[in-house]
Amino acid sequence: MQLKSAYAGSKEGGYTVHAYGNDDRRAYTAAEVDVVLGYVVPEEAWYVIPIGAFAGIKSMKLFPASRRMRSKHEKYREAWCWMCCGREGIGVVRRCVEGRGCRVK
Repeated sequence: MQLKSAYAGSKEGGYTVHAYGNDDRRAYTAAEVDVVLGYVVPEEAWYVIPIGAFAGIKSMKLFPASRRMRSKHEKYREAWCWMCCGREGIGVVRRCVEGRGCRVK
């Protein structure tokens, strides 16, 4: 897991969360990280983003204040189920993809 925060938004109201470290701009891989936690400080909004969502990209723009849900990444807001989905041995059925959260067996 990696925790990332965003403090300043763009003029369009978007906040950028990166899936790479500060030392080198090489994107995290699934072997290194399973989830990126993004916290948009001014909006007090949490995003729980599976590393697979970053396939082919190193960052994504989040729009927590948008009433129109401008960002295709809004489905990851408060998606805490990604913290347990797909983990072996804890009896969780993945439903995050369906937007319903996870269900524990």
